[in-house]
Order: sequence, then C-alpha cells, then structure tokens
Amino acid sequence: MGCADSAGAADYFSQQGIKSYALFKDFFAEYPAHFHINVHPKAQGRGVGSRLVSRYVEELQRRKISGAHVVTAADNKNRKFFLNNGFTFEERRAFNDLYLSFMGRIF
Repeated sequence: MGCADSAGAADYFSQQGIKSYALFKDFFAEYPAHFHINVHPKAQGRGVGSRLVSRYVEELQRRKISGAHVVTAADNKNRKFFLNNGFTFEERRAFNDLYLSFMGRIF
C-alpha cells in the first residue's frame, strides 16, 4: 500500500488521528511518496518484499516521482531490509515512548 503524495495526504491522516504522520513532514518534499509493506513471516527472506519494493519504485518513477520513504520503529529488524532496498537516508525522532526512523530513497 502506498501514497505518491505524502504532503497532500497530511490533512487526511491528521483527521484520522494519526499523530505520528506529521513527525517527518519536513522531508516530504525530498521523499514525496511513502508506503507500507507486510510480508507473511513464512514468505520473508524469499525476495517477495524486495520485488514489491521494486515494483512500487518502478511505478513511482513512471509517474515522475523522485523519491519515497518508510517510517518504522527505530529498533525494528525491518530496518536492514529497507537499507538493503536502497532506503539509505535515515532520520530518527522521538514519538511518545519510542523512537521512529524515517528511511528515504531517491530514484
């Protein structure tokens, strides 16, 4: 699931009560798209997630969108997956009782 215009979706997420959404809004211009990905644990490590990321990036490039980001818990094991898939920019910020990590990729 993804959104090609994170800045444009900010009002919607604010209305939904998702307070963490705006935490990294200062990076939305450089990394305008975002996405969320889940792969069943039995399918992890088989390239399924990487193929999903590649396909999403291809679609964003086709639409002339220059970058994307994900947000995850800073201590989550999925950070390595995103690093391996080109999301090498990282900024960590506190939110409530945890740290969130914004990971960005430019195409």
